[in-house]
Amino acid sequence: MFFVARNLAGLALLAAGIAMLVLPGQGLLTMLLGLSFMDFPGKHALLERAIACPKLQYALNWLRRKEGREEFVFPDQEGKTG
Repeated sequence: MFFVARNLAGLALLAAGIAMLVLPGQGLLTMLLGLSFMDFPGKHALLERAIACPKLQYALNWLRRKEGREEFVFPDQEGKTG
């Protein structure tokens, strides 16, 4: 039952994220959250490709800064200073 509920919640978040691409809101982040809730083949590779997007990295780190937390260090950012 938990498996079904988690996948339905993920599907709802994915649909909301797609709608937020044209409506106000954090569409990419909501879609990423929805995908992370769902279980499907190739999920890990898809999430890695999504996280490689510089705009999404910026948005995730903006949220972290806003809450006073340390920023994420993504694999392609290791060794960079700035």
